[in-house]
Amino acid sequence: MENRISPINDKIDVNWYDATYRAFIPNGMTASQHYREHGERMGFYKNPQQALASDLFDRFDPAWYLSTYKDVAESGKSPWYHYFVYGYREGRRANEVEGRNSKYQIDNFDPHWYAQKYADVSAAGVDPIEHYLLYGRGEGRAPNAQEAERLKNKVHKPNIELAFTRIIGRSAEPDELEYWSEQMLHGLAFEKFFNKLAAS
Repeated sequence: MENRISPINDKIDVNWYDATYRAFIPNGMTASQHYREHGERMGFYKNPQQALASDLFDRFDPAWYLSTYKDVAESGKSPWYHYFVYGYREGRRANEVEGRNSKYQIDNFDPHWYAQKYADVSAAGVDPIEHYLLYGRGEGRAPNAQEAERLKNKVHKPNIELAFTRIIGRSAEPDELEYWSEQMLHGLAFEKFFNKLAAS
């Protein structure tokens, strides 16, 4: 019984689906309707558990895992079971390419930086890589410090400046640019930003 992994949830999580694929869902169409009519054919996931499992399954090499982690081989546990229940949370690598790198290969993910940057993730006691894969990536959170700087300077700040000019009719002050780009790194969607800006 211990070596069985519980089946992946196959129900659509309408809130997660809507938040993740909002750009693809036409106005007036529900998440469920979009999945049935388009999403399944496009390869979209129904829920965050399905997305996480797919990402992990795609990169896992069980033979490499057993030859690298002797304690797992000696335990007699299935390498699949060990990795998906314990290994990825412990920071063990899924394959040889990741094994040569000191950080997670997914988007150069840095779990220590992520946990420090996003205090809400640490406070919730959620595994950083799990949070990033299930929610953070879709929320626009950065996987590491370098990507955070790139997002702020190349993506968020130009869009914020454009929004200020078009919605308020003036340029954003430097402190406004910094504040709003930090908010976006913490998962504030552009749509919510525009609504707040228009209301001010």
